[in-house]
Amino acid sequence: MQKHKTEIFIFLVIFIVYSFFTILKIANDLPVQNLGSDQYFQIAANLAEKHSFSLDNAGPTALRMPGYPFFLALALKIFHNWWLIIFLQNIISGLTGVFLYLIAKKWLPFAFAIATSFVWAFEPYAIDISQQFLTETIYTFFVVMSVFIFIKFRAETNKKIFFPVIILLLSILTYIKPISLFLPLIFITALIYHQRTKSAVPVIAILIIYTALLSPWLIRNHATFGHWQFSSDNVSSLYITSLYFKADENKEQRPPPEIPEESGFRKFEKSGDLSNSSIKIKSAISVIISNPLRFSKFYFKNFIISIAKSSWYGSIKNLLRGSSGNVNYHKEIKEAVFNLDMDKILHFSAKEIASLIIMLSGIIFWLLILSLAFLGSLFSLKYLPAENRPALILLIGIIAYLLLAGNMAIDDMIRYRFPASPFIAIFAMYGLFSLFKFKSIKQSV
Repeated sequence: MQKHKTEIFIFLVIFIVYSFFTILKIANDLPVQNLGSDQYFQIAANLAEKHSFSLDNAGPTALRMPGYPFFLALALKIFHNWWLIIFLQNIISGLTGVFLYLIAKKWLPFAFAIATSFVWAFEPYAIDISQQFLTETIYTFFVVMSVFIFIKFRAETNKKIFFPVIILLLSILTYIKPISLFLPLIFITALIYHQRTKSAVPVIAILIIYTALLSPWLIRNHATFGHWQFSSDNVSSLYITSLYFKADENKEQRPPPEIPEESGFRKFEKSGDLSNSSIKIKSAISVIISNPLRFSKFYFKNFIISIAKSSWYGSIKNLLRGSSGNVNYHKEIKEAVFNLDMDKILHFSAKEIASLIIMLSGIIFWLLILSLAFLGSLFSLKYLPAENRPALILLIGIIAYLLLAGNMAIDDMIRYRFPASPFIAIFAMYGLFSLFKFKSIKQSV
């Protein structure tokens, strides 16, 4: 116990702070249905009560991957209370903070390693998302734990234990979010660099076992819907991106409402039926490859803008008022400021000014964190011992993969940035530490 007092301290601080806001929601008598997507509630309730993976208990659905609904259903069977599941997610967030600290302390001094965990954990959106029934809390936990096990394996863990555990974790990640499908390639790249071997046996073994673990869900969807797809959700991200790109080509602010209506996409999304998935994929790809250079410009422009976005206003409001599910980006205020609409700016109310300050604070925070993280990645690759290179490649690869793949869901980038944020925090703290170190060296000279 004494040996792990730092880990216990980090866990308790995160759990207590997170649980305070959960208690606040309970005290405000917030309906639990306001805490996330009703699709997860419906599927989990049907799983727990009637062992049916469906939205309406009338027919199967492929709208969501099974990982998170199964987690909710199992927790509901055990606790019989939705609020206790939120407390369970607070425990998971605390454990994520502990794993993050254990990773960070490999390269950072004690104080900076603890700061890494708290910078991630106490960003308002991190607390807010943990109070909702969305996949991010457990998904981020498994991502961070996978990286920790990879680093632990390189140092001391037996290879016979490492391979089945890491493959199982990567499979769980894909069962939670289909965006993880190609995540094993990042781990394989880091593993090959670590082993410095030309043997293809470990790589082939990982891919075969990983595919075997995912095959039951693919077989289920093919048998039920006639298509080899994981979920209609992963199709929707690509399809919606193509709609935004098409609107951008036509110089529209956003896709007109009639575009999804005419395509039948909304009906397709609600039912979770994969029968239209191939059509949607082909439609999206044809739009994207119609002008690949323009799409690349559009994609990376949205990528740069979206990764620095802030949801602080909505998150802080949710936390302080004990509300949820209303992350307000205040688009009108943002547009007025960015367009220098002085007539609107000069007539901002006190509430709008407060909203603007919170919004700008969040943007400045993320621009600072991302800038430090960029510096930290350069410093770490240059100055850390070569033995750390595989782990650094893994971290940088995961950040790039999650951010770039997440940009396919252009309208909800903050959620897709969140699982990468623990690793961004590591590099940001390493960048800050390096700046302090270089400053002290310069002063001593």
